[in-house]
Amino acid sequence: MCCFKKILLTSIVVLGCFTGYGQMDRTARYSYADWSGETEGNLSFRFEGLSFFQNDEYNDDFIEGYTLIGYSVQPSVLYNLTPKLRLKAGVHLLQYHGVSDFSELIPVYSAHLKLFKNLDLIMGALKGDVQHRMIEPVFNPENQYTRPVEQGIQFLFKGKNVWVDTWLDWDQFIFSDDTIPERFTYGLSTEFDLLKTTSGFKLSLPFQFIARHTGGQIGHYSERQKTLTNSVFGLRLARDFKGGIVKGIDLDVYSLFYNDISDDIVYYYSNGNALYYTLKVDYGHGELMLGYWDADKFMAPKGSALFHSLTSLDYIFYRKSRQMFNTKFSYQKKIAKYADLSLMFESYYDLNISKMEYSYGVHLLVTPSYFIRNFKPSGSQK
Repeated sequence: MCCFKKILLTSIVVLGCFTGYGQMDRTARYSYADWSGETEGNLSFRFEGLSFFQNDEYNDDFIEGYTLIGYSVQPSVLYNLTPKLRLKAGVHLLQYHGVSDFSELIPVYSAHLKLFKNLDLIMGALKGDVQHRMIEPVFNPENQYTRPVEQGIQFLFKGKNVWVDTWLDWDQFIFSDDTIPERFTYGLSTEFDLLKTTSGFKLSLPFQFIARHTGGQIGHYSERQKTLTNSVFGLRLARDFKGGIVKGIDLDVYSLFYNDISDDIVYYYSNGNALYYTLKVDYGHGELMLGYWDADKFMAPKGSALFHSLTSLDYIFYRKSRQMFNTKFSYQKKIAKYADLSLMFESYYDLNISKMEYSYGVHLLVTPSYFIRNFKPSGSQK
């Protein structure tokens, strides 16, 4: 799969040089220290802490229910080496309540470089998770717990009418003769604005692509090599309102595709497709979303298993066709300058078997930061 990796890396560079959320806004439970080019030489300390309780009451053939309760913390220091380059170093700790040891202890380092006015490059720990703006069927929001830190390379572009996020997340590195395969994920998330009006209407085209590769040429492992991809083509009509209870409405339709491009087909389905319709209402303190899912032989390596046509439990049970209604309700409140509280309730009604699944959660995110001092590296211009 050497050729595949070259294609992905080339596409990252090309898009980087070339260059509203389709699901519920979950940014109140995720933190990234955004940067617009602060004063050179500034050194600061930042603490990111997330306390979470997520209860998934699932009881079907595609996914088992579970409860996630615990916290993650990420203390770090940030240093503006130049007006266009910021360095960050720290550690990410994840612990579930009832477990004596940390489930994750990950060193965190990133270099955030502003290449041009609208183009950023991040290497190391990425601006990931919900910040990618991927829809739930292809990118599960609960990856935040199972993959808390994405690490690799990322380009971010924000122009007048286009937004682009493209990244390579290296999940598992291998050395020669390792008995485990390498794993990495390539993603691309874009939105192009076709029309904006003074009355608050916006028509846009979201496009999303994700590829998950498992393999490697230098290891000795028993797991089969595989490369699974998802493509998403969307159309979004949004309207913002001034005043009143309703702040905005989004009406989206997505056409999704699944393809197994492995040398040898791994699962029952080598390709599939789906349609996803969503209506989202922003009421000022959160959002309400209604969705309808219609799929045929659909799989997504990074998506929520609730939308799959093949079970993630043993990859044996399958249901070729899936139709489902889902609803989501969120409430968000900024309780302090550096503290955000969010609540979420979600339901999924499977029309094929007339069965309801639901989940709910509470999240408290704190992100205080403290300026330490300003000092420039030796040899810098005054």
